[in-house]
Amino acid sequence: MRRHLVALAKRTGLYGPAKAIQERLIYHRPRTARQRRQIMRVYAQFMKDGDLCFDVGAHFGTRTDVFLRLGASVVAIEPQDVCIATLRRTYGRNQRVTLVQAALGEQEGQQEMTLSNAPAVSSLSPSWIDAVKASGRFPKCEWTETVTVPVTTLDALIARYGQPAFIKVDVEGFEDRVFAGLSQPVPAISFEYTPEFISAAIGSIRHLATLGRVRFNRPVDEPAGRPRPQWIDADAMCNVLSALPPDTAVDDLYARFEL
Repeated sequence: MRRHLVALAKRTGLYGPAKAIQERLIYHRPRTARQRRQIMRVYAQFMKDGDLCFDVGAHFGTRTDVFLRLGASVVAIEPQDVCIATLRRTYGRNQRVTLVQAALGEQEGQQEMTLSNAPAVSSLSPSWIDAVKASGRFPKCEWTETVTVPVTTLDALIARYGQPAFIKVDVEGFEDRVFAGLSQPVPAISFEYTPEFISAAIGSIRHLATLGRVRFNRPVDEPAGRPRPQWIDADAMCNVLSALPPDTAVDDLYARFEL
């Protein structure tokens, strides 16, 4: 029944607005608001008023909102129609937000993306989808539709908009391909990892380590994702990730370059 209702909402153009309203209601719950304040304190370590940030995999803009509250300007990159429509309604007139409807990868072109009934877990990585299906991590999610999306690179975005102080990447198993399109160090990065598909995170770490002196941090296990006191090198972080049980929670990693 739920699948038929979602299909009907998509045909009538109501799915995007309804999903956006749901996301915003969740975002403004008191508990979520407290978590947002905690998250702001975390991100404040990596950016200051007037900085430029890239929000890669912006989805419905929750991190874009945080970066704006910290005084940053944001390039929000998102390939999905349903998400970009919400971003345009929310930030289309904001002079500190630039919206780019594209995915990121190793080179410019096009790529097949598999859409989910939960847009936050749509992915350009069929292998990642197979892994999370096998593990049962997202039991209510389905991936039933494939679309072709434009692809650009981090290098191309930097050439166009300037070097960001911070890049956040949330792309469901495509992280290593995103960083393959980066050939220069930036001050700080965060990116998501999925334990049952840890190869994407390890590939990302290995590539970032070729760009300059970089240290990594796996946050404390809490909703705000506070970094641990000690930053470690690429080999040490790869060892930490390789030892994680597959059922460990999805989380973010931080990378900080010595420029």
